[in-house]
Amino acid sequence: MSTNIIETSNTKAVKSAVRRAVKENGMMAVVAEVGSGKTTMFNHLEEYWRLHSDKIRVVTIKSFDSPRTRIGIIMRLMLEALNPNIKIPQSNELIYKLLEQELRKYTSKNYKIILMIDEAQDLRWKTHRDIKKIHEITGNGMQNLFSVIMFGKPNKRWSILYDDPELGHRVETYILDSLNDEDTIKIAKAKYNMRFATDTVEKRFCSMVRNKTPLGIQFLSNAIKREIGLSLDEIVLITNQLLLKVPTLEYKTRFKKAGITQKEFADYCRKVSPSRRYNVQRISEWLNGHLSPEDPISKELAILAEEMLSKVLGTKRERIFGVA
Repeated sequence: MSTNIIETSNTKAVKSAVRRAVKENGMMAVVAEVGSGKTTMFNHLEEYWRLHSDKIRVVTIKSFDSPRTRIGIIMRLMLEALNPNIKIPQSNELIYKLLEQELRKYTSKNYKIILMIDEAQDLRWKTHRDIKKIHEITGNGMQNLFSVIMFGKPNKRWSILYDDPELGHRVETYILDSLNDEDTIKIAKAKYNMRFATDTVEKRFCSMVRNKTPLGIQFLSNAIKREIGLSLDEIVLITNQLLLKVPTLEYKTRFKKAGITQKEFADYCRKVSPSRRYNVQRISEWLNGHLSPEDPISKELAILAEEMLSKVLGTKRERIFGVA
């Protein structure tokens, strides 16, 4: 496969599962949280398969939360990928018959046909059921004629869907694990130009990544570089002294995104814990890493920071979306 992806335990496991699904013309779903690298893997697989168009036909779609089934669009895209000059009828019944003919023609020439869906958690039950119907098209030996590879985020609708006996037993679901320490350091070095003074510093850096995903590594790496005045593509040497500031560097970045000033945070702290008499200077010392993370004040301020961020972001969400 192409070299634009960092090999981790997750990428290797996903590739193995995808190869198996494609070989067997099966259905599988890769499920992972935001920032876990789903889109990178999706693009990587698409790029690889398109480089082998002499024996593979890949159809890629991004799903949308539509109340109607999208099977007509999906079948059209599949037909266009198989035969760009084909005249496509209007009714889904006739499209289905035409797709059946084209699938059998291409598989008789030993082509592998892959339908790959991004953000599949947005597909409605009816669309999933209709995909199952066209996946049931078979050739000689009663073999399915194409594979379905779906990528998506954890979603209540999706989890209910795959508990359904009609669909759940047909789909192999692979859930991405959190990154281990080895892969965390590999990504930090290769993608974000982080270098580490000692093995102990590496372990401490791993423990400070809030979410063990590529996005979590990016957030922490960029926060460190901004604080010490480096551009995001420069190499930085991580030391214990620098990591002492890391917990509060994250809060500085999160406060800025949430629009919270140091004075507003100090006012909140005084309101919640009046006996502490927090002032802007003490808040500034903490945010700039001048207080040890083990200091009781640092620990209390971290708790208060999480509380305030939760309240502010919750209020913004309610104002924008009309929900709590």
